[in-house]
This record gives sequence, C-alpha cells and structure tokens, in this order.
Amino acid sequence: MAGSAPAAVEATLARYAGIVESAMGDVLCEGKPAAYLSDLVHEYPSRRSKGIRPALVLAACQAYGGSLREGLGPAVSIELLHNAFLIHDDIEDGSARRRGAPSLHELHGAPLAVNAGDALAVTALLPLRDWGVLGARVSRRLSDELLAMVRQTTEGQALELGWRRNNVVDLGAADYMTLIAKKTCCYTTVAPLRLGALAGSRGTASLAALTRFGFFLGAAFQIRDDLLSVVGHVDGCCSATASSAPGASGPGRTRPSPNAKPGLGGLRWPRTARPRGFGSLTFGSIVGLFAGLSSCPPGNWLGFDRVSRSCSCRQGFLPDRRRQNQRPWRGPRQTGVR
Repeated sequence: MAGSAPAAVEATLARYAGIVESAMGDVLCEGKPAAYLSDLVHEYPSRRSKGIRPALVLAACQAYGGSLREGLGPAVSIELLHNAFLIHDDIEDGSARRRGAPSLHELHGAPLAVNAGDALAVTALLPLRDWGVLGARVSRRLSDELLAMVRQTTEGQALELGWRRNNVVDLGAADYMTLIAKKTCCYTTVAPLRLGALAGSRGTASLAALTRFGFFLGAAFQIRDDLLSVVGHVDGCCSATASSAPGASGPGRTRPSPNAKPGLGGLRWPRTARPRGFGSLTFGSIVGLFAGLSSCPPGNWLGFDRVSRSCSCRQGFLPDRRRQNQRPWRGPRQTGVR
C-alpha cells in the first residue's frame, strides 16, 4: 500500500497536467499569430513539467466542493504566469537550459525572450476573465489573489537579486525564512491552494488554516531543495543533486551566483565570509523551528509571535479576512521582536 502512494500521486499529477496543458493551448491559440512572438510564447508551456502549482489549484478546488471546470481558469493562469517567470528568471540567472532544452534567450536572444515573457504574463490574466463559470464576484477575488501573489513573488525576487548584486553577507535565519516565504511559499504552495479553495467554495472558504498548511509545505519543500543543493543528500535518504531536485531552477528557488562559497538557501557568499546565523542552522534547528511554529496557538502563529522571540524570525502572515471582509493574502510582514 505504501509503495503505491507515490505512483498514485504521479498519476494524479499527470492527469491534472494533461487537462491544464490542453486548456493552456486553447488560451495561447486565441487571436492571430504574431511574428517573432507567438512561437516564443508557446515554447515553455509546450515543454513537459510536473505542474505542481496547477495541480494544487485543482486539488484544492475539488476538496472544497468545486469541479475541475471551476478550478481550471485559475490553474491555467498560475501555470502561464509560472512560465512567464521562468523566461525572465533564466535571463536573470544566465541559465542556458530549461526543461531539457535550450532556454528561450539562448534560442532567440534576450530582447525577444523578455518580450515573450511580458506577453505570457499578460496572457495569464485572460482565463480569470471568464465570468460565466464562477461569476464576476469570485473571478474578481481570484484576480486579486493572483496579483497579490505576483507582488510578493517579485518582491522576493528583487530581494534575492539585490543581495547578490550588493554581495550582502550579514544574513541570518530570519532573512532566509522571509525570502522563501515571499517566493516559494507564496508562489508555489500558498497562492495555488488559496485560489483553488476560493474557486471551489465560491469565495466562502476560510483560508487561515490552508494558508498555514501552504506555508509549511512550501518551506519544507524549499529547505529540502536547498539542503540537496548544498550537501547532495538529506540524512542519507536522498541522492538528488541541485539540477535534479524538484524545483531546482525557477523563481521559487534561491539561486547561486558564480565564484563563491555555498550557504544554506542556495545563496553563495564570498569565500572570506559567511552569513551570520547560517552556520548554526542545522537540520535539528530546522525541526525545532517547525515544532515551535506548530505549537503556537491559532491566533499567534499568523504573527509568529512565539517563534520570533526565540529565534529572531520576524516575518509573519496577515490574518485571514472572513467572508465580506476577505482580502488577498499579502505575504510576510515584519513584526517587532521584543
């Protein structure tokens, strides 16, 4: 029974991926073909991926009583946006390959690739305009959620790029957690789960518990991936390398810069310096951090009050707004440390 669980997950991912790929093709084929653009916009979406983000959207939608059709719009939107991010991300990182083939800027040059990424990002908004499935109120709410996710993700990307450009080394565990909360947690897990729940419940779901689950899921995903990129295994049970680990390249992952020494988070530091706090961030301390978060009462975990006093993790999440006062999740906020 235990051995069949991974196969069942893979089968479910493949089923969701096939549905989303077909719907993405329909969206991308709208309108007349444009020279130097249409083929480029189709390039990354046509390359096979696991489709974790749209799968979470569809699974959450069905879990909250919705149908695949109701969750398909936001699932397609977030996957198209993911591909747009990857185009720009590959240029920013100088990545030569993506999903087993040359990256878009390697094939067509950076200017055309940037333009294709811009077009794909705008196209990602189109599926949310289909008000006939979910209605105007829910569709607007989904659009707000997606735009809030874009803001958090781009802020996280800017933070990482700024650290790399300015060779920032005075960083600790709180900085790392803030970065992955804005990037991996928001973009890969929290936003997809929230989008699916909102679509399935027609905007009535309370999202606090799901947001909490998404944070833990995204943080665990990112920490494992970063440990794999540094040591090549975790507790002897994994042997993946950085290039083969899930999400090993993309805006949901912290990335290295050349000619420097690796530190936790995939960031790299000058060989003469190491960031403050990372040397003591062991597997045990990560487990302790998660245990501290789990033990917080429901009203406290949103602000990470208890953990912030013990390990200087100053980030938190805005509380869920119920029913008529609900607002998009706006990611981590800074809270005072006493």
